[in-house]
Amino acid sequence: MKTIIEREKGLSAIGLDISFLSLNQLKKSSSYLNVIQGDALSLPFASNSFDRIFEVGVVEHFYEFDDFQGFVVNRELIISSFRELYRTLKPNGMVGFIQPSKHSVVKLSQRIDEFLGKWEFGFQENFAISEFCQLVAIAGFKDIHYLIIQAPKDFPKRVIIGDKLTKIFYNLTGQYRKAELTGALFCLTAKK
Repeated sequence: MKTIIEREKGLSAIGLDISFLSLNQLKKSSSYLNVIQGDALSLPFASNSFDRIFEVGVVEHFYEFDDFQGFVVNRELIISSFRELYRTLKPNGMVGFIQPSKHSVVKLSQRIDEFLGKWEFGFQENFAISEFCQLVAIAGFKDIHYLIIQAPKDFPKRVIIGDKLTKIFYNLTGQYRKAELTGALFCLTAKK
């Protein structure tokens, strides 16, 4: 199956990561993507450079240490990174995100993997959709929409089954809005 980048003629795509290891892996697997090392808090691009930006697997790992709670998500850094996305988008440009959802058993699955020593992703915040929408709006974006995504096949079976059972429970108990929001991930789009 071809990606959008491979299918669309004339589309120029750039991959950005702060990790040289990740960039080297991306270079090996993607001949159609230019890759650049850079920081999401200070993007190495001029203002108004892009029509579309897609971010996945970044801001949910921004954290700080709190003396009482331990590691917690750093919302100020997240908003700063969103403002960088906003800056580099052309007028009416679109941004897209895929985020782990708080409306899922994903966090429970993460805790199990952490206990078993199998969690490989460090700190991760699973966002409530409403909260993530607010952070995007604070950064200046408008026309915000989201779509719930069920766990893909490469997710742990306990997440796939757990979310299905959770949706069934919410539907059986008349909590239809919660059933609609239940899913391992959500995709959010917004406009500059």
